Amino acid sequence: MAALFAALAPLAGLASAEAGVVAAVFARISGLVFLLPGIGEQAVSVRVRLAVAIAMTLVIYPAVRTDELLDGS
Repeated sequence: MAALFAALAPLAGLASAEAGVVAAVFARISGLVFLLPGIGEQAVSVRVRLAVAIAMTLVIYPAVRTDELLDGS
């Protein structure tokens, strides 16, 4: 367990503004993924839909991230 915390320690240094932007992107993407035809069906596991939402967030976030968002101006 200590190794896991040691591996995740660099992530704890994220600025709160950046974490907020990631959360906002994830919220919009997850809502979209959960309503998509095919992926949003009950036959598809919630874990699969969550994994798709996280993967799409990781792909889209760098395009959304700008210094203006993080500066708060």
